[in-house]
Amino acid sequence: MDSETSDTKEHVSAMDKIADSFLAEVEAKENATAEPTNQNGKTQQKTYKHPMAVDILLALGLLFAMAGLTVSFVKGLTTHSAKTNIMQGNYKAAIGILRSSPIPEFFGGTSADNSEDLLNQALYLDAMTKLDADRNDQTAVQELAKISSGSRFYDLAQDQLRQLAQPEARPAESNLDNPSLDKSTQEPTSEKEAANQ
Repeated sequence: MDSETSDTKEHVSAMDKIADSFLAEVEAKENATAEPTNQNGKTQQKTYKHPMAVDILLALGLLFAMAGLTVSFVKGLTTHSAKTNIMQGNYKAAIGILRSSPIPEFFGGTSADNSEDLLNQALYLDAMTKLDADRNDQTAVQELAKISSGSRFYDLAQDQLRQLAQPEARPAESNLDNPSLDKSTQEPTSEKEAANQ
């Protein structure tokens, strides 16, 4: 019995050796066909070399695209906030928002609602509101002087500054007796309404 068991073990181990050698030959052939060897006998792998310049250009393009989107978003948010405050009559808040805007006017583009024009509008309307309350308010005069030339409110502001510079010829009591003569107090209100439109 022991001899039969030892014969089968030898037979199995011989079969294992043959199978192992066969598998080793098959793997060697597969490796030889898959990886061509260079002249020194070392195996050479085929790899795709991606140029680094393409990666750098792609990264810079994505960086500029994200910067443009961010600037556009912040600019739109600032403009919308200022327009809302102007429509609500909160001119001081609109002036504060536009003056503290983190985006320079250089990035404003050519839109009709750029922040410089909105700032001029808010300055003019705030000055007119102050002049309606007190004709001698110097902060209103300073705001009118801050309106930049080239704005659609510049001429209106210059007209108001000229009117404020002229001394009043009639006393205030005579203007109250005859409201049709009090033209200087009626003009700012009508110009203010025109500016809101």
